[in-house]
Amino acid sequence: MRPCPPDPGPTPHPRLLRRARLGIAALAGLAALSSATAAGAAIDVRDFVAGPSVVAGGLLWSGTHGVTLSSAHRSRLIARVSEVAASDLALSAVHVEDGWTVVAAASLRVGRTGRPLHFISGLAHCGPGGRARWLAATAGGYIYTIVRGDCLGRSGERQFLVRIRQGTGTVEPVGAVPSQALALAAAGGRIALVYEDKAGPLRVDVVSAATAKGLYSFSEPAPAGETGRHARYEYNDETQLDAAGDVVVSEEAEGFDPFDAVAAQPCCRRRPNVWWGNGASHGAHPLGDISNVALSDGRIGYDTTVNEEGPHGGTVEMDLRDLARNRVRTIVRFPGTAHVLGVGLGDDRLAWAQQSSHVVVHENPGGESCQTVYDSPVELREIGVATVRAPLVIEGRGAPPPGRECNEKALPSVVSS
Repeated sequence: MRPCPPDPGPTPHPRLLRRARLGIAALAGLAALSSATAAGAAIDVRDFVAGPSVVAGGLLWSGTHGVTLSSAHRSRLIARVSEVAASDLALSAVHVEDGWTVVAAASLRVGRTGRPLHFISGLAHCGPGGRARWLAATAGGYIYTIVRGDCLGRSGERQFLVRIRQGTGTVEPVGAVPSQALALAAAGGRIALVYEDKAGPLRVDVVSAATAKGLYSFSEPAPAGETGRHARYEYNDETQLDAAGDVVVSEEAEGFDPFDAVAAQPCCRRRPNVWWGNGASHGAHPLGDISNVALSDGRIGYDTTVNEEGPHGGTVEMDLRDLARNRVRTIVRFPGTAHVLGVGLGDDRLAWAQQSSHVVVHENPGGESCQTVYDSPVELREIGVATVRAPLVIEGRGAPPPGRECNEKALPSVVSS
């Protein structure tokens, strides 16, 4: 005789089931609302070129007139192109720390943030170490840079890493380093120096910030299926170092224009070559199919494309990846007209620049053409990573993307603003 099945108990009333479902939906809505609230209001910026970088006083970004520090309350132009006698000023050339601003361009200048910049007295008769412009980084209250031996009263063509205590102007030799460095980054008692080997690939040397003694080094990984350096990439001084000794290097695709909305569509992006390494990574490793990237405290923030077979070539999302654990968490999704122009990360804050645009396909007697329509100015936003319970969804402004994609290889592009 078969035993009777256990009594399932009383059946919940349909109204109770409905309340439970509404409660679950409300919790999901509250999580999304919490993320949206944590992101704060967007900061509209004009004349945008690159950025943002996350610093203590807000977000740094560069424009055609120089580099600006923006917060929710105000924006200040802290480094003017005219002030440093340069034709332009890369964001990577400006460093803000503990109320000081350092600018490394044709000259090396320093000043209190928001005040006029001045030359460093101890480097009055020095030139940059073998390049047309200065390299510099700031960490722990010091400015680090590279000078020729004659700047220190030494003969020969050797080059030296030196440091200057902020606010003093006194130059302290650290140690000799190889010549012709392409980039310099500083953090956590370490200095990362980037060189281009004779064979072509880039090489990263990480040295002690106290002695310039080598700690570890690694070379750029070869692209899949190839040997040597990939011809379509060019180094653009995007080297980042964190306090844990992680290094991220980004090489931009030649000719890439982040303001071309046709090329910025997920389907048509020309993605940079991004790779990383540290003292325990056994060489450098590619970071895969990602675009803009920022490093901080063993994590990288970046934007990438998912579901590329979907409508309009996929959806862009912004992820946070723990390098040591290889864990990835999605922070923001952009399923609509908003395109990501840059990413910053620091102090548990993930920041980005976005602009809404869409592409219209026109029928012409000679074929088709694509017209880019910008629906918003460039906007800066940031979110506290610890507050994110569910990914923030940003649709963007203006009309949705077109029903069919623009073929950048076959169709001319007409840009409209």
